[in-house]
Amino acid sequence: MSLNEKFTNPKAEASALNNKYNKLNEELTKAKKAVDDFETQELGMSDFYKSIKNNPAYSGRNISFINFEGNSIFGYDSAAKEGDEIIAIGGKIGNMPYLTVGDKIRLKTTIFGLNTQDDAEIIGFQEPFKNNETDHIVKIKQGNKINFLKTTEIEKID
Repeated sequence: MSLNEKFTNPKAEASALNNKYNKLNEELTKAKKAVDDFETQELGMSDFYKSIKNNPAYSGRNISFINFEGNSIFGYDSAAKEGDEIIAIGGKIGNMPYLTVGDKIRLKTTIFGLNTQDDAEIIGFQEPFKNNETDHIVKIKQGNKINFLKTTEIEKID
């Protein structure tokens, strides 16, 4: 069978395939919205969860989510993990800024030999009250000094 015999009207067939593609794409968009709505309403997933899940920077990475088991730390109640490392924290309550590894921050008060004049960087997190830890859950680096601070002791720099 030649190509001419197989495709008697290539323009019409291409148009029909394009219409099928558009309908399938529309159905896929509706399905993604339904999943997103289900996660938000039925599973109680927060904007934090959705922002990490939909962020291209995390695409293709094995990200899991945990709740701080009833221990909301000044509004932060959940974390995104990659492997065993917490890479971001967020909350469902209020307008908490998401904090991620690599964020630039400023200290609100001089503490542990760190100062309010110099910027610092978030280099990690720890889960609150796990393994005898405290509510000092944000690991920061300022110059050559590294320490864990409370979320209330820092301010994210946009």
